[in-house]
Amino acid sequence: MSESTQRRLGAAGQMVLAIVLSGAVVAGLLLPWVGGPGLAARNATTMLQQVPEELADEPLAGITTVLASDGVTPLTYFYDFYRVPATIEEIPEVMQRAVVATEDVRFYSHNGLDVQGVLRALVTNAAAGEVQEGASTITQQLVKLTLEYSADTEEERDAATEQSVARKLREARLALAVEEDLSKDEILTRYLNIAYFGQGAYGIKAAAWTYFSKIPVDLTLPEAAMLAGLVQSPFDYDPAVDMEAATARRDLVLDRMQDASFAPAAEIEAAKATPITLAPGEAPRRGCYEATVSGFFCDFLEKHLTGKLQIPAALLKQGSLTIVSTVDVNAQAAGDAAVLNTLALEDSRAGVFTLQEPGTGKVRALSVNRIFGPNTA
Repeated sequence: MSESTQRRLGAAGQMVLAIVLSGAVVAGLLLPWVGGPGLAARNATTMLQQVPEELADEPLAGITTVLASDGVTPLTYFYDFYRVPATIEEIPEVMQRAVVATEDVRFYSHNGLDVQGVLRALVTNAAAGEVQEGASTITQQLVKLTLEYSADTEEERDAATEQSVARKLREARLALAVEEDLSKDEILTRYLNIAYFGQGAYGIKAAAWTYFSKIPVDLTLPEAAMLAGLVQSPFDYDPAVDMEAATARRDLVLDRMQDASFAPAAEIEAAKATPITLAPGEAPRRGCYEATVSGFFCDFLEKHLTGKLQIPAALLKQGSLTIVSTVDVNAQAAGDAAVLNTLALEDSRAGVFTLQEPGTGKVRALSVNRIFGPNTA
């Protein structure tokens, strides 16, 4: 038996053991092992080799940026989810350690499933009389979140979140396969880019800005611990909603970091003594209603992109695109002033100014004496 097959058999065995311990498996799941080592090896290989494209492809992208013709001035952003992907180099070690200590302390030593973690969670939750610790590894959570966010239909979304044996088994199988395909840094980066932190922030970059107006590398130990504590239940531990609960959760994260020897006791105590101080950062302007320069031009541009150029709306909103438009901010400002000097804002008569570049036909300005919005007339 090859070393690769032995590794897969060991991983598959761990999968069944982990699911058995969590009380989520039936006898039928053990059928692949009844036929002996040869059949088990073949089934183990089959179970671990199929990774759906959602997990094999590049990580989920983020918001699309629309710039003026100078390539610098932002006009607006297109997005469904406020997510700005970060690289592992942009995520400080303190943030990585806080999440690992909280969500999956044995992350660097298991291969996607953690039998010890299942046992620990069962004991902890039984002693507390409530769910204080999950049994899913970071890799399993990544699988679930990726399948959920990439679902195109309600049926696919339900399949990714349903409480069933089939889902748990598939999730476990895919977690093992992902661990074979991706490094630990890649898995952790993807997880920290896809996790929801509350307040509309998806991923660590958006979360750091939303709560502290910071980029991730500037996060302190207590700030990182607070953010790590949000992942399990963003609303329950949101400091803007319940500061007491948020502080208790943060301190629990700090205790786990100390238990894992991820930070010295003195630093942990100092972090606990530090009150949570929020410095909320605004989310990027979204769509044409919030455009900084001419919502009317933005609307024209969006229709041009999705209509004439046939860029899918999903790609436009979550493709991490950078679009340099044709609008000239100086010409636009001059056009706005000229229109409003002729007809007052919201005058019953509409005043319009359009500037097109001769020869190219590029629209450099589009001014109207109206505030762009759903009821613009």
